[in-house]
Amino acid sequence: MSVTSQAMESDAGEARAAAHDDLPVLTIWREALLLPLTHLPLLIRIGGAPALFNFAATGAVALLTVNGILGAGGGYWVYLAILIVYTPFDVGWAQMAIEGADSVARRLPFTFGKTEAWYLAAAIIQQLVWVILAVPIILLLYAQRNFDRSLRFDAAAMLLALFVGIVVCLTRTLYVFPAIAAGRYRGIGAAWRQSKCSFERLALLEIIARAPWLMTIALIDRTVFPWSPAAWKLAVGAAEAILYLFAEATAIGAIALAWRWRVGGASAAA
Repeated sequence: MSVTSQAMESDAGEARAAAHDDLPVLTIWREALLLPLTHLPLLIRIGGAPALFNFAATGAVALLTVNGILGAGGGYWVYLAILIVYTPFDVGWAQMAIEGADSVARRLPFTFGKTEAWYLAAAIIQQLVWVILAVPIILLLYAQRNFDRSLRFDAAAMLLALFVGIVVCLTRTLYVFPAIAAGRYRGIGAAWRQSKCSFERLALLEIIARAPWLMTIALIDRTVFPWSPAAWKLAVGAAEAILYLFAEATAIGAIALAWRWRVGGASAAA
């Protein structure tokens, strides 16, 4: 597809977003939920390694933390490692949702190129934005320690405003990720315009895409106790890693399908 045609499709999507919000959330959610099941061989081929790493890393951290070898901060490094390892899968799965399974038929199980690097950079920036909340949190703790009611109220209001603002901004810029995966990234401004009037629906789509899988993980996690046999803990850990893979595939697929529908038109989601 030429650059001109890509720009025309994107402009058309922005025009539809500006006109009204008609994003078919339930239709896209249902299609995204079925993608891991209808493309199970592809899911195993490009998602097997990240799921295995997730299982091994979380298990190792839990073991080291219980034995007092690793502090509480070790979990953040594991999360960063999982984010990096999952990036090639996220890119490949988004490409499959947008362009079809044939587009990733020859994709290697772990491919990390320029597209994946840009995708990872966007994901890291998205997480680093939350660091802004440190300012009002520090002010709030200072106010509580010094019994300063006025400062405590101002810090709490700032914390709430920043939290709401970050949620809105991150949701409105979700289309950055499928655009990068498809090689059609035109800047944050384009993603912002494409998601105009779609904040509520995009937020709902992001939540319900992961909800079934994460709720299942939470239920399974309740069956593990400190005195549970090691074999049972390993089985539960493996099941949770697989469910997390399905949750990631559903969420990535949902946003990619929503972007394809917005940019390519309603027929693209059919």
